[in-house]
Amino acid sequence: MPLPSGGDPAKAVADAGPKGQDYLQALRAAGVPVQPGLEEIYILFAKATCDAKAKGTSRQDILSQFSQIGSMLAPGSKLSQDQIAEAFVSSAERTLC
Repeated sequence: MPLPSGGDPAKAVADAGPKGQDYLQALRAAGVPVQPGLEEIYILFAKATCDAKAKGTSRQDILSQFSQIGSMLAPGSKLSQDQIAEAFVSSAERTLC
């Protein structure tokens, strides 16, 4: 799954509308640290997740991509990198895809 590149992150949040806010809330509820300035990036991640699913990318491949992100966020969280990866993917599936 290619991670998002280019584009206007602030526009991504605005374009995501209420579903985008639901996605961010789902991440927070799962325990993923959502800090100001990262919201836009997280929305782009969700859109990339949905795009990858639409193209037939396996869920395991998508989770593998988010495992790398999870490894960066895990030290500041009570979650493991795999739990963070699952939170990103399942939150996108429930709210945006």
